[in-house]
Amino acid sequence: MNKLPKEKKQNVILVTLVTLSVAAGWWFGALAWQRDHLHKAERQLKEKEGTLISMTNTLARAANLEAELVRAEDTLAALEAQMASGDIFSWAVNTLREFRQNYKIEMPQVAQPVIGPATLLPKFPYRQAALTVSGTGHFHDLGLFIADFENRFPFARINNLELKPAASIGGDLGGPERLAFTMDIIFLIKPNAS
Repeated sequence: MNKLPKEKKQNVILVTLVTLSVAAGWWFGALAWQRDHLHKAERQLKEKEGTLISMTNTLARAANLEAELVRAEDTLAALEAQMASGDIFSWAVNTLREFRQNYKIEMPQVAQPVIGPATLLPKFPYRQAALTVSGTGHFHDLGLFIADFENRFPFARINNLELKPAASIGGDLGGPERLAFTMDIIFLIKPNAS
């Protein structure tokens, strides 16, 4: 390059600078866009792989999920078999009479049930019946009855429990620790029950 005339040296240097400028522009322009596109494609690929892994895990658990669904359906069917159906008042009286045999409480008054849509949850597929029950019993016996009743019948609940001394309603009905109670029992009615 030392033997070249000054003008040709300048031209060679100019061509070299232009070539380097074009190469740098191409590197930072066109290739940078392709690199960004490649990184974006790699991120999308990782996201898709994560989705694939999640779906594969779900498919692997499908048999377990089906078994859980069958167990849940069996549990629901067993609960629905215990729910009120037919003559709701007779069912309620018979169920209360049978259940209270193991408890020292008296329930001489059971009101007619009021039947309507379930107020527990919106758009709940069951109807409900509410009836008022009055009676007497010792505090401990009544507490055991309520706890056991709600545990035995998960589709029923006791609301508006009112307690007062039984002697205040007249006569001596078992001592000062005996209580008179009034409570509402709300229970779900079996679907398609008449």
